[in-house]
Amino acid sequence: MGGKMASGLRTDLAACLGVKAESAISSNCADILFLYRQYKDFSTEISAIYEKIVERYASLHIRESDASGSVGTPGDI
Repeated sequence: MGGKMASGLRTDLAACLGVKAESAISSNCADILFLYRQYKDFSTEISAIYEKIVERYASLHIRESDASGSVGTPGDI
């Protein structure tokens, strides 16, 4: 966790979240990363939220793949 964001990720996150200043994405990510590393309770909660998001995305991805006739797996995420 940490390091440089993948190319285009900050732009996509800003668009998805309705944030006008892309620099706000980097700033907020840095703040969250600090909190994640410093506070065990916070990191536990964030990890649980992340897992739920991944599960939800995987189930939607599989349903869309089924509808299109192609086979999808959670590993395709």
